[in-house]
Amino acid sequence: MAENDPAQPGPGSSPGHSKQSLAVVLLKLCWPLPGALTGAAVGFHVYFRQPGLNTDTVAPLFFAGFWAFCGLLIGTLCSSAVALLIEHGLSRWLPGKPLITASLSLLCLIGLCYVLRAPLEARLPVLIWPALEKLPARPQAVPTPSPCTQTPPTERKARQAWDLECR
Repeated sequence: MAENDPAQPGPGSSPGHSKQSLAVVLLKLCWPLPGALTGAAVGFHVYFRQPGLNTDTVAPLFFAGFWAFCGLLIGTLCSSAVALLIEHGLSRWLPGKPLITASLSLLCLIGLCYVLRAPLEARLPVLIWPALEKLPARPQAVPTPSPCTQTPPTERKARQAWDLECR
């Protein structure tokens, strides 16, 4: 009767092993999150870089939400695939340590998503809307020269003001 007792652990199971496998499963469930968040942010920002966008109504927010949702889906898929590849490579390097490989995969994925967000936001609008290439560059404001770099004035009041500002 003691053989079929569910309270008795089996020959190959240990209490720490189930906690570790639960942690690995939870870490693997978190893999799509960095890509999903990055994809949603990129999709939302890229939509508003569209040339000739009419922002007088609320409609662009709905369309931007749709773009964010599409970015979320694409980011989820890409993030999961990349995390699987990273985990597979790490498991060859660290065999028998699934918790370490899963957590390092998540850490690498977070760093990768953080680094790729800015280049994606810079390059995607030009790929999606080629009209952006033809837009003139925004004129940059020319900074006014500092009065301290110029020669001091000779008049008494102007010289006192210059001394107060340029000390």
